[in-house]
Amino acid sequence: MSITEIASRAGVSKSTVSLVINNRPSIPQATAERVRQAMRDLNYTPAPVGARQGRRLKSPKSYRIGLIADMPVAHLRSPVFVDAVHAVEAAARSNNCTMMIVNSSTPEDQRRLYGTVDGLILMGNMRHREALGQLAHLPCVALFGDPSGLAWCDRLLPDNVAIGALAARRLVACGHTHAAMLTRGSDSFWGIRHAAFRAGMEQAGGDVLSLDAEASVKIRADEQYADTEIIGRLMDELLAANPRPSGLFLPADLFAPAVYFMLLERGIRLGADIEIVTCNNEQSLLNALRPRPVSVDIHSREIGRGAVDRLIWRINHPDLPRVVIAVQPDLSLPSP
Repeated sequence: MSITEIASRAGVSKSTVSLVINNRPSIPQATAERVRQAMRDLNYTPAPVGARQGRRLKSPKSYRIGLIADMPVAHLRSPVFVDAVHAVEAAARSNNCTMMIVNSSTPEDQRRLYGTVDGLILMGNMRHREALGQLAHLPCVALFGDPSGLAWCDRLLPDNVAIGALAARRLVACGHTHAAMLTRGSDSFWGIRHAAFRAGMEQAGGDVLSLDAEASVKIRADEQYADTEIIGRLMDELLAANPRPSGLFLPADLFAPAVYFMLLERGIRLGADIEIVTCNNEQSLLNALRPRPVSVDIHSREIGRGAVDRLIWRINHPDLPRVVIAVQPDLSLPSP
């Protein structure tokens, strides 16, 4: 058994496995646990430090990484994506790699990377290999978004089924059997979260009111925001329901400030009349809210760091099957 096999099973680079074996603190806890689980699954026990053979771990080759962010600037400024990009940059630096970023959906802009990078990380709407043109032959890891059409890439994404189920378990555990959720049919990941949330509530004997928030996100001056007029109408629909939901799941933290304002304006006691669970754990959007809602943390930093690990691994294993790595969420609870 070798660390190459451990790295392949865990979806990381060999250098990451070596760092975990040597208990280096620079490896994120979730990534380290994934490596240790792979070691357990393969019955691998590292030799004591003094008995290890071969060369000591060296810095990996300095790869050149291209990051294509094919999304509006307003979306890219969202804390969840900012965190992921910063994590990609930090992981590239710690792995002695250089990185070039192109924020554009224009093939001419993206072609600036041709001949200058060893692999690609994709964020946004890039779904078809043909759109990358001369870059399509490169090793590639795609982050977030809809995994359909990206079978030629390795993919790192939040586990959207687990996100919906986790939100449902939280509300059920707090005694809420009637719940509501904002939905938007144009976003497949919202649809997955909605289906899992509904299944979790119904399995516990509850029900879900679906609130159509299709046109509720607006963009102004490269900033996105929730339309308070639409959110107000949705909150009126929620309050008029019989039975009235006492739990509400927001599939993105972006909606939390507007929802809080609309409910407070209608005399609703947050945390008493209704409990809210949000998603993404974007601190800058949540910290000023009282009471601060519980948020499902999708671990965008881990996704960013994992993308670099996976890309380095893919550059060295170009012919092995592509994989989807779903990062498990957990709950971010407000401080007492």
